[in-house]
Amino acid sequence: MSGNELLEVKDLSISYVTRDERIDAVRNVSLTLEKGSIHGLVGESGCGKSTLATIFLNLIYPPARLVGGSLRYFGGPSGEISVLELKAPELRRYRWKEVSMIFQGSMNSLNPVMRVYEQIIDAMIDHDYTFEEAMLRVDTLLELAGISKRVKNLYPHELSGGMKQRVNIAIALACEPKAIIADEPTTALDVVVQSQITRKLESLRRDLGLSILFISHDISLVGAIADKISVMYAGKIVEVGKAEEILNTPAHQYTIALLASIPTLKSVESRISGIPGHPPRLNTPITGCAFADRCSKAQNRCRTENPELESISGDHFAACFFPGGGSNS
Repeated sequence: MSGNELLEVKDLSISYVTRDERIDAVRNVSLTLEKGSIHGLVGESGCGKSTLATIFLNLIYPPARLVGGSLRYFGGPSGEISVLELKAPELRRYRWKEVSMIFQGSMNSLNPVMRVYEQIIDAMIDHDYTFEEAMLRVDTLLELAGISKRVKNLYPHELSGGMKQRVNIAIALACEPKAIIADEPTTALDVVVQSQITRKLESLRRDLGLSILFISHDISLVGAIADKISVMYAGKIVEVGKAEEILNTPAHQYTIALLASIPTLKSVESRISGIPGHPPRLNTPITGCAFADRCSKAQNRCRTENPELESISGDHFAACFFPGGGSNS
């Protein structure tokens, strides 16, 4: 441990269990969010990113089931907290006061029959603010989120997608948390608004000292905002490192293929290639590397042995038997 950790997930596994099947959505994942940092979590749809996000507020409900692992929080007044062991009253105080969340889908995450100010003060009143205190903070929160205070009396249907997402940011900031889990905060927004939202999150990190876990399927977007990136595939973290290392010297073959599928303005001669095949089904046991059937470098051991995260250089780790061979520079 470096002493700079704020949230630490270790050896976490989450499955969806029904009478007919079991889906191992998160498989033995470890991840650290450091104080004052933006950590990007990237991977294609269905890889387990949003399921992992729910653990930070302990929002695991059936049919989801915590199979194993731990979550520790180091920013509380009493020191280290084991979040998954908190009782209901302690968990209530932890949520939104210590760690809050911007939920996926700004279009659908607001209550359509409540005015904006009502949705902002809701969490504050639940955390012992008086109505008067909460109302006094509404204008400040909207300003922090980069939106006019005039929208506080509007309903969600009167707002654009970008305005709704800024309201969600204001709600996440309501109780002055130390960390925000931003789950696909730019989904369904156009590229201009995406840029505005990411710049706003960057400024909040800088001005308020926030720690942010930024989750997205878009590695180029994550690369523009994150200090560190974890790449997730089929429920596992397959590569982690500083953003510049992941973008310029990717080691895992999935990361290399992911970056090769993104258009670049650096050269008109750059070739764009898709990733062949499909991710494995998570309702059947996976033997070996989950990416093996889509990987051009796969050999026999890739299909029979499970690669673990190993250091490539310094704090750059990859779970790949044949790392390297790709560059985005």
